Amino acid sequence: MGDKMNVDTTMFRRAVWSYIHCMYGIRHDDYNYAEVNQMLERTLKAYIKTVTCYPERLTKNEYDLVMKEFKHSEKVELDFIRYFIALHAN
Repeated sequence: MGDKMNVDTTMFRRAVWSYIHCMYGIRHDDYNYAEVNQMLERTLKAYIKTVTCYPERLTKNEYDLVMKEFKHSEKVELDFIRYFIALHAN
């Protein structure tokens, strides 16, 4: 992630996955949702909600301000995860 190599992003990706599922009304009994608040800061959750629920409202400035330490490719991966979940949830 960013400049760091060999980072295990499993918990982060699971938190993103679970947070987006919540937006679609899907909850998993076996997941500890406190992990979402531990792994995703408020600005990132706002970004994910905008991209998930109102993608047409997303601005370049919002994209640039969130996850500043992430590479562009990592931000795109997050958007792919969100897109896959949207397809899966519908």
